[in-house]
Amino acid sequence: PKHVSAIFDTQETALAGAHDIAIRGDYAYVASVYDDGLEILNISDPTDPKHVSAIFDTQETALAGSIEITLWNSYAFVASFYDYGIGVVDISDPKNPKHVASLFDTKETALAGAAEIKIVDDFIFVSGHEDNGIEILKINRQ
Repeated sequence: PKHVSAIFDTQETALAGAHDIAIRGDYAYVASVYDDGLEILNISDPTDPKHVSAIFDTQETALAGSIEITLWNSYAFVASFYDYGIGVVDISDPKNPKHVASLFDTKETALAGAAEIKIVDDFIFVSGHEDNGIEILKINRQ
């Protein structure tokens, strides 16, 4: 492999602790463990990646310790290791990502230390590292 380019964390990006990347079209979506958020990069020119936007953790978003990301339709599903849950972000407009839903761990769920997240058909599979289990969720198509 030959180095082409790189982009590093700044005050406006969410790249500290960049842990997982999902790519769709001209955009890279990055789960950031230390910045507790989701970074969106324009990678249409791989020699010059550009920050587009970022969304960070709040009490509602479930993005603390964002460790893995998977894309489904116009949504990013993010596993939140420290919030013990998943955050769902509408990425239909990469310049303006919007939090749309979160699910946090309860006694009935296995989301403590959410680490891996995969989507198959209408089902979300999440590994709960701290719960020593797997959580299975159904996507609500409203």
